[in-house]
Amino acid sequence: MNTPLRTLAFAAGMLAFSTLTAFAGFKFDPTAKPASAATIRSAIAGHSWDWGGGKGVSFAADGTFMAVGGFDKTEVGKGTWTATDGKLCWDAVWIGKSKETKTPFCWSAMEGPAKDGKITFKVAFGLKGQDKPDYFWVTADGKTAKAFLSGDRFSAKAKKLLAGWGKS
Repeated sequence: MNTPLRTLAFAAGMLAFSTLTAFAGFKFDPTAKPASAATIRSAIAGHSWDWGGGKGVSFAADGTFMAVGGFDKTEVGKGTWTATDGKLCWDAVWIGKSKETKTPFCWSAMEGPAKDGKITFKVAFGLKGQDKPDYFWVTADGKTAKAFLSGDRFSAKAKKLLAGWGKS
């Protein structure tokens, strides 16, 4: 898949994912601030982000990740992730059967009071993709969004795909 199509496919996947993760109307209070690197690491390290349809990413505590993506699960992403105040970023190589593409990506990260429709959260942590208008929540008042799961849910699937393509 050429780079513009790959970028479009990735953006479409992230848009679909963000609508699955967020509740309609989630908004941070004006007093919210960029999330600390420690808050981001705590919410992400050792967790998996389920994008639906067998796709998603697992973030290891050592700062590495593996993902399964693409329209028909035909890409594997692997690389490193970092948390800095206000940002979660990854430096990824997306590997397909016949092509590899390097794709760095960052999410803005906020924490603080928020509302989700009529529900008010005292402390929420949320992410927003590059060039996206809205945040989606990851944790709120001690609850974790359904799409964020404990443990590694995607590395084995990613490694199996790579092995099937004769890649590591």
